[in-house]
Amino acid sequence: MSNCCENKTNKHRLDISNTGITYMSCDVITKLSLPRVYTNSHIDSNSFIFFSVGHDINENIFFDEEMKRDGIVGSWHKVSKCRSKNGYEIHFTADMRRLGQVLPLVTAVNKIYCEEFDRVLEAMGVAEYALIENNPKLGKTPIYINFLSELPQFNRKEYWGNLSYWICDSC
Repeated sequence: MSNCCENKTNKHRLDISNTGITYMSCDVITKLSLPRVYTNSHIDSNSFIFFSVGHDINENIFFDEEMKRDGIVGSWHKVSKCRSKNGYEIHFTADMRRLGQVLPLVTAVNKIYCEEFDRVLEAMGVAEYALIENNPKLGKTPIYINFLSELPQFNRKEYWGNLSYWICDSC
């Protein structure tokens, strides 16, 4: 059985009324400046998603240690144009190392990441709509998810398409 996420599609499942998007400064809304960091968390009981765009991790969206533990962080990276046509990549980290080497637990959390990561990327698509409108070439920026685990079979890097794929056209 593969540990890779099989269905990396935009299912348009994000409920925008159940999503809070914050910008840590006005300049990040329409301009790309590095560092550009995404901070994401959620509340299990009501599936509310918090998504932040800024120059640093937004610790304010972590209301408790559980949210901090389950939070997902992403950032833009300047790369050679041989790797990416526009010279940028976006990398997110799905960190399962805190789970140790408990195979059933790591397997379950890996499955949750695979099933729910599309909502994180949809939230990013909503947050980055103005950036892409002002800088269409940035829509070609590839997105990678780095899965980290104490179990080697769960360590991997997956390509999840380009930023424009996740942009919400009807938001």
